[in-house]
Amino acid sequence: MISIGILSGDESATESIKLIQQFQDFKITGIVQLNDLQSVEGKQYTTEDLLENSDATFVDVPAPSFDLIRAVIKKSNHLFLMRIPTLSLGETTQLINLANESGSTILLFNPLFFTDENLKISTTLNKQKLITIRLPLRKKDIEHQLLSLLLFVMSTEKSELRKTDVFTFDRTNESGIVSLRLAFATGSIAQIELGGMFKASQSFIEIFQKEDHYFALPADGPNAKTRLQTQKNALQHFLEAIHQGSAISISLNELEQAIACRNEIRDKLKFLNCSLLD
Repeated sequence: MISIGILSGDESATESIKLIQQFQDFKITGIVQLNDLQSVEGKQYTTEDLLENSDATFVDVPAPSFDLIRAVIKKSNHLFLMRIPTLSLGETTQLINLANESGSTILLFNPLFFTDENLKISTTLNKQKLITIRLPLRKKDIEHQLLSLLLFVMSTEKSELRKTDVFTFDRTNESGIVSLRLAFATGSIAQIELGGMFKASQSFIEIFQKEDHYFALPADGPNAKTRLQTQKNALQHFLEAIHQGSAISISLNELEQAIACRNEIRDKLKFLNCSLLD
């Protein structure tokens, strides 16, 4: 039995509780609304209390901070992050070093990676591949959209990124296109196109593997039902990683590479005077 505490940005943490209670190997030890006190079975918990009394921590707060993640890892707690944290490249490197010392299992939830369709093929994606992605561009959230997609790509390829090419077509602020070409040490290529004029029906995520079939993954984003399933898939892999250390997971190492790539893309877009960043 693994004792798990919940750090929530939601007063009730209802969804987090329902998700964790589907796993018999987890026992919820407490719930803390960040920077507040919550009563759980007659007990009062602070964040420090929660970490002291838990083997693992489930964090579901907007943009988890460096200080919060560091505090969890310093207690040698295993860490499940429901949302991509707000970190600099240097902070991510510090957390990787700290996690290596503590032996903590860390999993970052990414809906694209933990779909049923992707998990069915993920262990077979061990050859040179071409990953192609076309999606509508979310101009108001472009940096988060980029980071989420890059995290998916880094977790799928799992090799060193060697080169990043950036192209733009600024038709208008709303209908421009950002085209990315990522080249990896294995020879694999990822091509990502984000466009304001792209419709959901024109979206795709495809993986072509050398000497193999191609795989098409859902590109329309998870709905309420499928999102719950992706969350269950991720939590199942988190549990397996704690027990065996052999589960498929998205770690801080992939996040480090994704942040470095995102920063390079952002700098190149600024150099190109891309209005999509305005």
